Amino acid sequence: MVLVGLPNKPIEIGAFNVVQGRRSFTGSNIGGAAETQEMLEFCTEHEITADIEIIKANQVNNALLRLEKITSNTVL
Repeated sequence: MVLVGLPNKPIEIGAFNVVQGRRSFTGSNIGGAAETQEMLEFCTEHEITADIEIIKANQVNNALLRLEKITSNTVL
């Protein structure tokens, strides 16, 4: 489970529920609505977009291989 942002009230997480099944819990405080709007406006101004591909579950391994090939050829 990934918690994005901060909840209004404390959250209780049962340790047994996390340990059983080798689950994990993590979080990120990425900001609120104002910061999200600022980021979207920045992306619009600089023509930053996302590529989205919808695939079936049985195509995941092939998609990951293609992604690995693309990112290995990308210079940052």
